[in-house]
Amino acid sequence: MRLLNPTWYIEDVCSIDLDYLKNQGVKVLMFDLDNTIVKPYSSDLEKEVYDFLLEASKKFDVYIISNNKDARVSKVAKTVNASYLASTRKPFTKRLKRFLLSKNALNESSLLVGDQLLTDIWCANKLKIRSILVEPLENRDLVITRLNRFIDKRIRSRAIKRGLYKKL
Repeated sequence: MRLLNPTWYIEDVCSIDLDYLKNQGVKVLMFDLDNTIVKPYSSDLEKEVYDFLLEASKKFDVYIISNNKDARVSKVAKTVNASYLASTRKPFTKRLKRFLLSKNALNESSLLVGDQLLTDIWCANKLKIRSILVEPLENRDLVITRLNRFIDKRIRSRAIKRGLYKKL
């Protein structure tokens, strides 16, 4: 199950210690969209998340990545002046790998932040990049995500109870 183990675990995106990541050699931060930085069915960033992403973009190259459609992802990315990749098809790596290679960012200095083990964390581990698992912003999910979330909750709760995730 190593493919489903994040490098770090933290409750929410805004609690991420950017200076710590900088000291760990991170240069590129990729954020999943749905339920990581915006609520499902919304394209609006909460003010706290917006401010966090602006602060992150001062210290890192920030990318928004999502399995969602271009129109939705681009709207959020433009809000914080970030590059983005829509229709990523995580956990498959082909599109994201090509994107990262085009940005010269497929290396140990990249990190993916996401709320799902079966897409975000699995994808990061297959690409051999670091990851941060966060709790979903809300319990409501896109229809396509519900089965993944059911499996995710079982794995995540056991791992947290056993202390298998390293807190950031």
